[in-house]
Amino acid sequence: MKRQKTKAEMIRWVHILMHELGFDAQDKKALLAEYGVESSNKLSLEELREVCGRLEGARNPLLNEADKWRKRAIAAIGGFLAAGGKEGNINIIKAIALRATECGDFNRIPIDKLRGLYFGFSKQAKVMREAEKISRSELVEMCREIHQSVMEEYTNKQYKEDDI
Repeated sequence: MKRQKTKAEMIRWVHILMHELGFDAQDKKALLAEYGVESSNKLSLEELREVCGRLEGARNPLLNEADKWRKRAIAAIGGFLAAGGKEGNINIIKAIALRATECGDFNRIPIDKLRGLYFGFSKQAKVMREAEKISRSELVEMCREIHQSVMEEYTNKQYKEDDI
């Protein structure tokens, strides 16, 4: 299990990332102003994590891409489960993704496999929804036919009783 970084370590990491991205004093002030502070020391640990995430995303666009596909895969698997009438929480969804990709860590699934999960589960969910629509329409049609035959029988009985 990963050790949580201390506030001092997070502040250090924010400054390293700013330096790597070429932030000048004005850029740093602008970023901190978004959080209503003038110094990174005044940021909470959660705000420091958020700033780090934003800066790391700016530093490595592939992280943003992978995150986007992770969210899409989660939504597709959740949609698939819902289409099948099953409930799924995030742990179940991640377990399905891990099993499908044969990976050990959800956050380490490669982008190409995340895309495969997204498109595969989206298509399966769509197929399930279409099959349900067809089943419903066939059921409605069967009910109409049964109703029509019962009404015809009833009407025929009425005429026969009237003839008597």
